[in-house]
Amino acid sequence: MNSQWILHLLVLLFGMSAWLSINSIYVQLPILSLSAPESWNLASYIVIIIQVSCLFPLIYSIVRYWKREIVRDLQ
Repeated sequence: MNSQWILHLLVLLFGMSAWLSINSIYVQLPILSLSAPESWNLASYIVIIIQVSCLFPLIYSIVRYWKREIVRDLQ
């Protein structure tokens, strides 16, 4: 019981740190876009990368649900 609380706390802290790091990139984006050679294209690249990275957990969940033997072989 006690280890579940610790696990939930660690997962919560990991999620919050990822959220904080993405938000900090967006806060610094106007400064980066003025000094980077890509200018505002850099913002487009960052948004696309973040959007695509959100698809991987969804794809993994779908594969895990439908093809359990593939996931079992990976583990």
